[in-house]
Amino acid sequence: MAQDSKRIAPAPCPGDPHNCEVLLRSQEAYRERYGKVDISGYEAVVSAMAVGLVIDVWRNGPVEDMHCGKRGPDDAAMFAESTSLHEQAVTALTAGNRPIGLLEFEDHLLDRERPWAGTGGRTLTDLGYGFLGQYRRHVKDHINRLLDLGHHTCIADPLEPLLVTTALLYGRHHKGMPRWPVIVERIGILLADPAHADWGQDGEGVRALAEMPQETPSPEGLNAALLNAPSSLPVTVLQWLSHHLLYCAAPPYSLRWDERISERKRLNDCFKEGLFHGTVCNWLTSLGYSLLGGSRGMRPQAGEGKTVRHKPWPGVAVLDKPRHQLTDSALFSHSVVSPLRYPGAKRQLFSALETIIDANVPPPRLLVEPFCGGATSGLRLAGTGVVEHVILADADPLVAAFWHVAAFDTTWLIQAMKDEEVTVGRWDWWRLASPARRRDRALKCLFLNRTTFSGILHGRAGPIGGRAQVSAYKIDCRYGVTGLERRIRAVGDLADTGRLLDVWNCDWRESLRRAARFGGLTQDEVVVYLDPPYVEKSPELYEWSFDSREHEALATALQESDGFRWLLSYDDSPVIRSLYADRPGFALRTVGYTYTAAGSRTRTSKSELLVSNYPDVPLDLRPPGNGDGKPSAATEESAR
Repeated sequence: MAQDSKRIAPAPCPGDPHNCEVLLRSQEAYRERYGKVDISGYEAVVSAMAVGLVIDVWRNGPVEDMHCGKRGPDDAAMFAESTSLHEQAVTALTAGNRPIGLLEFEDHLLDRERPWAGTGGRTLTDLGYGFLGQYRRHVKDHINRLLDLGHHTCIADPLEPLLVTTALLYGRHHKGMPRWPVIVERIGILLADPAHADWGQDGEGVRALAEMPQETPSPEGLNAALLNAPSSLPVTVLQWLSHHLLYCAAPPYSLRWDERISERKRLNDCFKEGLFHGTVCNWLTSLGYSLLGGSRGMRPQAGEGKTVRHKPWPGVAVLDKPRHQLTDSALFSHSVVSPLRYPGAKRQLFSALETIIDANVPPPRLLVEPFCGGATSGLRLAGTGVVEHVILADADPLVAAFWHVAAFDTTWLIQAMKDEEVTVGRWDWWRLASPARRRDRALKCLFLNRTTFSGILHGRAGPIGGRAQVSAYKIDCRYGVTGLERRIRAVGDLADTGRLLDVWNCDWRESLRRAARFGGLTQDEVVVYLDPPYVEKSPELYEWSFDSREHEALATALQESDGFRWLLSYDDSPVIRSLYADRPGFALRTVGYTYTAAGSRTRTSKSELLVSNYPDVPLDLRPPGNGDGKPSAATEESAR
């Protein structure tokens, strides 16, 4: 008999024992609460759970931020999509294999090509611009927590108490809850009486009826659609309902509810009796622990400081908008933002690049700069918000190491820079050194760049002021610690805020390969800015210079590219014109500006050639740089 008892004894619950205790103790209290709000019977409970699932996994998260954005879903879309998702949630919760059902619900939510209800065919890609990374992480995290909680066998359905509580807290008026038919009835009453007191404002009822779309069904048809499938209504009707009626009748997607204080108290009692452990505690925290009087919510609170970033960002971060303001945003309005002095720096072309990018829709999320060098363009475009994110790349290991350390090891680099003794002897030491560590390569790059004639890292250039240091300009004249510290900190700030995502040490071919469809972005969401080495004097200035074959290979690669938009700047020369002038789909612009060459007091005029595959390249690029406050000229030479 004892052996038979052992055979039929239930297996122990695989979940956390403390969570089992809390779930068992809370089950009866939850059921009592359901009865008070007329949630009784299997179908009613499942429907309420589905409301809680939609709210927890979809509604209470980055979708709210999308909803507030210019491109995000409007009130009508939020209403239609939430009611449409309720049907999907019921299917997921009643699936024969619930974990599979929840994962299929996750796939449905993350499908970037699926049209959302109430949007006229717009997709997650269209509506979630700037929030796709946050949205993806939120959905996956919450589904995973529900899957973990579902392992408990100590009660019949461990998801039931938590999901129904979520529905009671956030969605008492949502379709699928007992009060939804009451809301639909109220809408009918309001439409039948434009002078009803619950219209809220004098004349609002008359205005609502006057603006009723022609596509609106009859009162009976509207009632039936709202009860059964609100998302099937035309977009114009949904917008009209959202604007005039749903708030008057109590919105199904509002955060208002009738028993907010008592519900908060009940949940608080659960925490006082014994906090949930592990994933259950995390799940409740993400659900909204701030409702219980705590300081943590499901998203970072306003005013929380950004953290220091010590490694590159993952690729999915390109889908997020930078969350924090820059500490020194004023710096990026200056023409000189880079800590490096670089031959051929194109800071005069910033406005021209900005004008081209701004003229095309949608704006890019990511800019990749394969020949970053001094990186003035990439830093300013990211720092001023023209692009959301930037990745710097360079084949020179010294340059790539500098930008990596400046971005992700900022404090060390600043202190090492301050500790350096700026002398000709130290210059000689660094010139001969072949450092293996990235930090040392970064410091070598910075030191030689700031103490060598024209910032040239390789070749025959000597120290500023000559070896005898008899010139009026000494070796340390470009080594201003205060200014360099400010610029290096600004680079670190770009990385900390998610604007500077990564630094690649690779050639232009590998950079283009990585940029294509980076992070799943479309062609219009990635722009590559290329500023190759000079055609003339390149071997004297750069370690990684180009020959004619490389210039031809780059032109061919850009002709064949289809994973990104690109902008190319070159010193204007017959060689380059012959490569790009006759290629279909390339727009050419000649931009003139003036500059002062090293060692000269006179202004020199120069023409720069801009080439792009952007569909719209304005004629008036208005680049600064001629020294007298007047924009230089831009002329059109298009191969379209």
